[in-house]
Amino acid sequence: MSGSDQRPMSDSDQRPVGDSDQRPVSGSAPKDAGASRTPPQVSANDTSALVRLEQLCREIARGDHDHADDLFDLTVAADASEVVHSLAEAFGFMLVQVEAREMHLTNLIDDLTELKGELEIANQRLEKENAQLTGQLKRLTVEIDRHELNKNVGAIVDTEYFQDLQQRAREMRARHLPRDRAQDE
Repeated sequence: MSGSDQRPMSDSDQRPVGDSDQRPVSGSAPKDAGASRTPPQVSANDTSALVRLEQLCREIARGDHDHADDLFDLTVAADASEVVHSLAEAFGFMLVQVEAREMHLTNLIDDLTELKGELEIANQRLEKENAQLTGQLKRLTVEIDRHELNKNVGAIVDTEYFQDLQQRAREMRARHLPRDRAQDE
């Protein structure tokens, strides 16, 4: 091939697109496979439309979705064959699906971010309530301990032995009280 021949090369065998030994478009059955219908052929007239389709697809693949309208225009372009129209339509449909999926994922991320914020607020509220309940529990524990102490002391005071000791202590005070007063005078 001469250096002046600038036709695009196919990726599979490095032959220019539109050469005379036409091959079927990828995905369709070869002529000798016994298929009942003849696979679509790419003519030399489709070369510029295919080059344009390839460029648009590459731009879109890079994330430049500004060319989506150009891709959709190619689905009805007068200078393109049905094969190019079908390819452009298929790529356009894929683009729409990708954009819909991206939008869905963006919405999910937004929802999850909002839920995360709500969970953080709820967590802060729970931590505050937990601190309050811990304080209440400590106060109740002290009150229960006092109650148990009073109950135990009451049980001891009510015993016959303790009442006997109490009576002896009163008697001892009564005996020593008159002596202590006399010494003070």
